[in-house]
Amino acid sequence: SPLSWEGVRRCTELPPVCPQSLADTESGELPPARAAQLAAFRPLLQHQNEDCLYLNIYSPHDGGGRYPVMVYIHGENFSWGSGNLYDGSVLAAYGQLTVVTLNYRLGP
Repeated sequence: SPLSWEGVRRCTELPPVCPQSLADTESGELPPARAAQLAAFRPLLQHQNEDCLYLNIYSPHDGGGRYPVMVYIHGENFSWGSGNLYDGSVLAAYGQLTVVTLNYRLGP
């Protein structure tokens, strides 16, 4: 069963990424720009776990008021990716809004 807690939970680490197979960036099967993008993101996609269905929520630091909410669902061709790749903290701070990214299952 899911873990529960009381009070405010300080989340200081990103959750695991949903299991996915990552293409070989050296094989030539990907276009060069796509291979470079995956190679840059690969370190952020290494911590994979079945327990991966999480929301990443970023809000302005002042903690007060009600803000509009923007939910960003990454695409990445439905073959690889994670909401963890998109840091919403800057947009939340400067845009005065709450940004939500999410992890979901990908691939075959």
